[in-house]
Amino acid sequence: QQDVVLTLPASFDDVARELTIRAAHAAGLEPTLLEEPTAAFYDAMRDVDAIREHVVPRSPEDERTVLVCDVGGGTTDLSLMAIAYAPKDKGGFTVRRVAVGRHILLGGDNMDLALAHLAESRIAGAGSRLEPSELAQLVLSCREAKERILSSRANKVNEARVTLLGRGSKLVGGARGTTLTREEVERVVLEGFF
Repeated sequence: QQDVVLTLPASFDDVARELTIRAAHAAGLEPTLLEEPTAAFYDAMRDVDAIREHVVPRSPEDERTVLVCDVGGGTTDLSLMAIAYAPKDKGGFTVRRVAVGRHILLGGDNMDLALAHLAESRIAGAGSRLEPSELAQLVLSCREAKERILSSRANKVNEARVTLLGRGSKLVGGARGTTLTREEVERVVLEGFF
């Protein structure tokens, strides 16, 4: 006996939405569907004072727009939200979705792979390639390094080690690795993708 909100990618078409609803019903749920970029924006709106100060128009005639970028594992969803003034007794502002970007096949997985290729060139040597299983392991290590560096506040983490474990009896002794710096991660991820 509770309200259930189910989030889904903004890029889901009507068929994907319908299948999501059917799956929810099969599980005994009666959910409200909410697109993930909209859910992220609603979460940001919990800081009502910041929203009012930086986003909400000062007069009823004005409207502001906010672009919400939801970079997921394999896709990026974009939603354009319109913010309008409302009296305080009505919450102080209203929000409506204006547009949704097309499904963009670019996400965190692509960024991790780009960082892994940078690390691969150092670990395997110029012109050499890692085996697919080794590259997969390196992608995971690069994801952890990227998240550690980019999530650190006040630039406290300026580098992170990525490691490729050895095999068999050389699991630890055969480990190879390199260090990714904040500058490299920002260049590949922020400048390279955004």
